Amino acid sequence: MKQVDVLIVGGGPAGAACAWRLQQNGADCLVLEGELFPRFKPCAGWITPELLQDLQLDPKEYPHGLTLFRSFTLSIRGIKFKLPVRQYAIRRLEFDDWFLRRSGAPLENHTVKNITRLNGRYVIDGQYAGKYLVGAGGTRCPVFRTLFQPHCPREEGKLIVALEDEFPYPDADPTCRLWFFENGLPGYAWYVPKAGGFINVGIGGMAGALKRKGD
Repeated sequence: MKQVDVLIVGGGPAGAACAWRLQQNGADCLVLEGELFPRFKPCAGWITPELLQDLQLDPKEYPHGLTLFRSFTLSIRGIKFKLPVRQYAIRRLEFDDWFLRRSGAPLENHTVKNITRLNGRYVIDGQYAGKYLVGAGGTRCPVFRTLFQPHCPREEGKLIVALEDEFPYPDADPTCRLWFFENGLPGYAWYVPKAGGFINVGIGGMAGALKRKGD
């Protein structure tokens, strides 16, 4: 059985950020991730200057494409306006893989199925043990499901469901556009142009409200 101080379940940005900080401070950690990176991740995909500052990252040093937005074009229930911002569009396919590798943490491809406690340590599938356990597996995180869901279950109706796609489209409109509560949708939609001639388009809404409407 592999033993470490900290087991991190999930190698997305939250898990990678945790691993990066732990590595900086000399902690013995291991990231367990069920998917092989780089992997597709449904997400409009932008980051803030504050995040870059937290990651100690100069935008010029990022090896993939960053698209700086100084404004978003918003429409809220049909009311349109321009919102001044400073945001960077990324491709999650690139960013998540780069960030996880940048953390420098050991990584193993493993889908977590069973979590138990044994002799003061968290044991995963009889193969990994750690004094501390970090759940960074997103909506279906096995750490949440095992340790927290019985006490604070998520309300299914409040979950956001989404459909999106990201694809090359060299002649795309360079304006980032966001729509909220348009045409009776209990949610939002987006159009995000990105570096390298890619765009990301998507739509998302509250699962409960969509179900009640039969949508």
